[in-house]
Amino acid sequence: MLNPVAAGKRRPDRTMELMDRRGSFNASAQLRHGTGSVLEGYLMKAGKATKMKVRRFLRLHGAVLSSHKDQGAPPSWEKSVLECKVYAGTKPGQLFVEMADRKLELFASSSEEQEAWVRAFEDASNQSIKKHYMFGKEIGVGAFGSVRKAKSRDENDTQDYVIKIIEKGDADKRAKHTKYLEREVFIMRGIRHKNIVRLYDIFETDEKLYFVMEYCAGGDLFDGLAKQKRLGEAEVANVFSQLFSALEYLHEKGIVHRDIKPANFLCTGTEPPLTAKLTDFGLSGMVAMEDDEEYMMATHVGTPFFLAPEIVAGHQYDTKIDMWAMGVSLYYLLSGKFPFVGKTKELAFHEAMNRELEFPVKYFATVSEDAKDLIAGLLRKDPKLRLSATEALNHRWTSEVGPNSQYEITTDPRLLKHESIKNELDGIDLLGI
Repeated sequence: MLNPVAAGKRRPDRTMELMDRRGSFNASAQLRHGTGSVLEGYLMKAGKATKMKVRRFLRLHGAVLSSHKDQGAPPSWEKSVLECKVYAGTKPGQLFVEMADRKLELFASSSEEQEAWVRAFEDASNQSIKKHYMFGKEIGVGAFGSVRKAKSRDENDTQDYVIKIIEKGDADKRAKHTKYLEREVFIMRGIRHKNIVRLYDIFETDEKLYFVMEYCAGGDLFDGLAKQKRLGEAEVANVFSQLFSALEYLHEKGIVHRDIKPANFLCTGTEPPLTAKLTDFGLSGMVAMEDDEEYMMATHVGTPFFLAPEIVAGHQYDTKIDMWAMGVSLYYLLSGKFPFVGKTKELAFHEAMNRELEFPVKYFATVSEDAKDLIAGLLRKDPKLRLSATEALNHRWTSEVGPNSQYEITTDPRLLKHESIKNELDGIDLLGI
């Protein structure tokens, strides 16, 4: 039986299920060249020598075909079908797939399924990223792969792109990270907002995944701010207004980012006024509708020192965890310090859950009262009392005072990134001294 995942019957994942239930999420948004779609179902496979038929569950994901003894079972093998040859046979439901090292003879249960599989294999065979993009220099390396600049082979397309290249690794590594990759792809395919980094294409081989994404020349927010000769509240307010708008959009669709931090705020350039975009949806998920407590999130994810108290306490949470992280980010960018500190993560968590928020004069002497009022609203320990994205976007500092503020921030913006990275790598937040 055919299971056309790309056409609407997605695999049973809560994130995807909730997107469907909300009915406001366009997860089938078209990519430019690659498809990232999934076709899966049971087919009869003829043996090489005896031609005896066995029933197998096949899954064609992008340009990778995997064979399973049953649905839900681990793959017996995975092979790239790039540049494969596929054609229908003369027998009912018969089709042949010729790959570099093997030829498959398959049988579908109907002519409709046979045609669907033939079309899917034909599309997959042309999904070579190098047919559509030219790779440029490497601009980043991470735990799971690298990032390179790229240009389209279409002469009419002069846009710059980045390609996120993810090494699939061994079976254990694949199993561990597949759900995060699938969630990121699923969410990014369906969102369109001027302050969210756009996904243009997805390609896949049996060894790698390629995400073709919007290029943000200014780097992350730290890089953008560090290029400013003087850092003022007005520029920070401009950036946070854009980010609150992006979060309002996501939260209205029931999407929780779950890893809000300045390193995930990118800038399209370095000249003021900065244009900021939210990125990195690997940890994102869906939160339930208000009347559905069953799907309230409880997974412990995120960067430690941006975690809201309800996550630390192991309680269920919703979109308000993103707002807490925005409060931490704003506090840090305006003062160069984090709001809750400790010599260990545990002590810092204890401070976040129990100590009252303070604004030391040493670090906030040149920060406006309106900015501090917004931060206080974002860092309320009770999520029910914490500001929403819409409330933060409409706050006096964001909409009126901040953009026109003459306050300058005493912290050297060049030091912000260094200190943030150091603290994140150390796993301890900032002694505050």
